[in-house]
Amino acid sequence: MERAIQVTVPSVFGKPNPSSFMKGESLNPSMFREGRSGPLLLAPLTDGKPIQLGAFSVRDKTMYDLKWDLHEELHFVGSSHGWIIALDKSLDLLLYNFFSRESIYISEKSEIQGLADSRNTMNLKVNLIYKAVLTANPSGTSNETYRVVIIPHWCSKLASRGKSDAIWTVFGDADYYMDISCYDGILYAVADNGYTIEGWEFSKNSHYPSRKMSIKLNWDTDLSLSADYGPKLYLVPSKEEILYIERCIDELLNEEGEINWGYKTIKFRVFRLDRAEEKLVRVKSLKDQVIFLGGETI
Repeated sequence: MERAIQVTVPSVFGKPNPSSFMKGESLNPSMFREGRSGPLLLAPLTDGKPIQLGAFSVRDKTMYDLKWDLHEELHFVGSSHGWIIALDKSLDLLLYNFFSRESIYISEKSEIQGLADSRNTMNLKVNLIYKAVLTANPSGTSNETYRVVIIPHWCSKLASRGKSDAIWTVFGDADYYMDISCYDGILYAVADNGYTIEGWEFSKNSHYPSRKMSIKLNWDTDLSLSADYGPKLYLVPSKEEILYIERCIDELLNEEGEINWGYKTIKFRVFRLDRAEEKLVRVKSLKDQVIFLGGETI
């Protein structure tokens, strides 16, 4: 399962101070709200249980102690607006805010299982939700209208649920989706193995969103993807625009030439979404930014 987050790199990135990792300085929640700590990456402070969570600040290269012990196993499926979207031990979906100490219950496992083909019960914790995002900040002024949007199971249609909704609303014109991301009130989605980028807008008066855009990509001219490589595709908000990232991967082989479990990254290609022209534009340099793309292992 792939995750993507975008951060801005300081002028001198440097190496983190090892003593900061060990010390785990306390993070004042106001620092996060005011943006003084910069982008934060969650990481464990301890190896044992309960897991003590820390937040690494890219700006000041310090690991802060969140003063939050995870006494139960959580499986993270997304993050938005400072909130973590996770499945708990019972595989119920919840929102966690490690800075305000809030948690919000969203849905139980059985409701999510009914959204798509759930015959693949192998490691249900990993396969139940592929990706989740929030359309708005639950703690903000628009908290009455925020929605949780998920890709249930592997590459299925989309589903959303609002604060007062009794059920999930399944939507999407494509047969399956590979990634989703919210930016400036629009939900962007990669559909049909990367051939289409859709834009959806939610309103207060309807559970079902309206489609605002659908860009059909020409695989040969827009992406020029080599047939030898398989792609993993990402949508990443970055500095007032949406980046479309193609991660070309290949199989890992052992000394006997047999396929191993896993893959290797061959190259990356980055495009920005021109929303006015509804096309992709190749990005040759990220300048002062770095994008973290990761793979979650079982």
